[in-house]
Amino acid sequence: MLIVTGKGARTPDGRPSASAVTLPRPAPAAPGVKTTHWEVRDPAGQPLFRVEMRRAGKSAPELVVRDPSGVFGHIIRRAGDNSPGGYALLALDGAWVGSVVPAPGTKRGAYEFRDDRGVMAARSVSRMPEWVLRLEPTGSPLLTRLALAFTIGQLRRYR
Repeated sequence: MLIVTGKGARTPDGRPSASAVTLPRPAPAAPGVKTTHWEVRDPAGQPLFRVEMRRAGKSAPELVVRDPSGVFGHIIRRAGDNSPGGYALLALDGAWVGSVVPAPGTKRGAYEFRDDRGVMAARSVSRMPEWVLRLEPTGSPLLTRLALAFTIGQLRRYR
């Protein structure tokens, strides 16, 4: 279990697990698209992954989560009208790797992260001003990374 803020994550006993460091803004991706960038680092300060948050107008932001080299990555994107409140987890080539869906019986602020077979990898719940992220022991490192990026992004999207 992790307690997540816009600045990173810690264990319930207060030990740091990851930090989110804002990166310099590069040139705009496209006219009308706002971007922010951050890097998530382990407690020793080593990069775990980088995130680019893109937003056009009032649309939900899209997250591009890349490995530290910037070569490999995944996209977290609103799933569309067919999945209210849900997000698709995609490889950069568009291949489906999983989903983020609102937790059953909740209105807002609680999500389940599932892999491409529908197996739960993590859950997050808003406890403003922070979120609680519960990682399932059977969750893959990829889904763990995407769940952490998404949850930090929930707190950084309004900056």
